[in-house]
Amino acid sequence: MTFAKSDISNQQLGRWVRKQREYKKKGRLRQCRIDKLDSVNFDWDARERTWNESFQDYEEFVRSNGISGVPKYRSHLSYWMSNQRKAYRNGLLKASRVKLLDNIGFCWVLKGEAEPAPSVGTGVAPAVGAPAVGAPAVGAGVVGAGVPVDYYVEDIAWRQYAVHTSDVSNLSPLPPPAPLPPLISDNDDTSCTWHLDKENSILRVTLKHGMNLSKKAKEFLYVMMERDDIAVITSGLYHGMGHECWNQDRMAHELGADRYHSFRRFAYVVNPATGCKEYQEIKKDVTMTIGDYFAYLKRRGRDGTLNETSHSNTEVEEKLYLINSEGGKEELDMTETIYMLDFRMETQLPAAFNHFMKNFLFPEILPGGEMCATHTVPRPARPDMGPNLYVTPPGAFTNFHQDGKHKML
Repeated sequence: MTFAKSDISNQQLGRWVRKQREYKKKGRLRQCRIDKLDSVNFDWDARERTWNESFQDYEEFVRSNGISGVPKYRSHLSYWMSNQRKAYRNGLLKASRVKLLDNIGFCWVLKGEAEPAPSVGTGVAPAVGAPAVGAPAVGAGVVGAGVPVDYYVEDIAWRQYAVHTSDVSNLSPLPPPAPLPPLISDNDDTSCTWHLDKENSILRVTLKHGMNLSKKAKEFLYVMMERDDIAVITSGLYHGMGHECWNQDRMAHELGADRYHSFRRFAYVVNPATGCKEYQEIKKDVTMTIGDYFAYLKRRGRDGTLNETSHSNTEVEEKLYLINSEGGKEELDMTETIYMLDFRMETQLPAAFNHFMKNFLFPEILPGGEMCATHTVPRPARPDMGPNLYVTPPGAFTNFHQDGKHKML
């Protein structure tokens, strides 16, 4: 028995249901009321029901696939399995549940992880950070205080070491990442072309025009997107950019007066250490109108602006401005490279958003999609995760932007 959080009457009913469970647990619920609720199959223990449902899903997966390990793209099951391992390690998993999982071959220890020695079902967890008997040395497959991962790469190297120290002389090297699976051949899949740049750890996938992603291609992409050591770049999954809803003049007309604040700016300057020109990020928060930003994009595209401003005519153009964090005006320098980040399409560009959602050929990976962790969360309760719009100006050539970390790769 579950209720949508967006419905006020359901919220009130949900509170009433919790009260009945609480009263029964404390022995304060009359037997006649218990009997009435039992007659309609009232759920006295929601957590037990939820666990049993997840166990049944896992049992069905094992029965259908003949394996006990769940691929990471089956997010709800892999997350549930991870929680069972954590509870087992900490002695918080009921003996009855351990027995059920053992009976279907549940894998308690991941590759490279120390064998746990829990006190099952006692509710007494070992001290945080206490090493398990026979725990591997630093660099042998644990992160921080024994949290397992499948493999390590430079971007998450800091989590590899349990002790934070300025002395790096005794730190062992990171283990290599897991071997890459073989690329799909043209004989196995005709929907895409695949190119793996091993030197730069980039997988480029191009969907052939007029084709839909095959099941095999999707499953391979799930696996590769889960890895920390590979960047996946796809093209051809959306062919709708020519639609009128993506017209730049139309967007500028509809949103021109609105102010936006999420930008990243790069100036093309001389590095004193090398004497060479390079892009350096300007670490200042600014605001500008959408109209001015689109005007900036149009001038960059017209002039081919990269390092220097060059106008093909002598006409005096209207100045464009930024508003700095102190509220002062700054004239926009056309030699700067300015990215617009995280522009919320759903509310700001609803026509473009709806067209994209309708025509994107891999909806399972979008926020709220089948392979997204928020898929089972009611839509009103989901965090705002997009898809959002990122805009790269013409002539831009800076390092990639890593979403969510606000730093250069």
